[in-house]
Amino acid sequence: MNMENDLKEEFNRRRRAIWAAFMSLKEATDKLMHPELRAHLFDIDLQAHCYAAGN
Repeated sequence: MNMENDLKEEFNRRRRAIWAAFMSLKEATDKLMHPELRAHLFDIDLQAHCYAAGN
């Protein structure tokens, strides 16, 4: 169970880091008129931060 708790804590830490990074861009992305572009930028940001958090 300890390993499961450690993994859960790590997942939560990574999720908070990803959202913090995305929210720092929120002001700029809120001004974008195209929802598809906003979604694409979020996907790119999410992938980059997931990769960085794993290394």
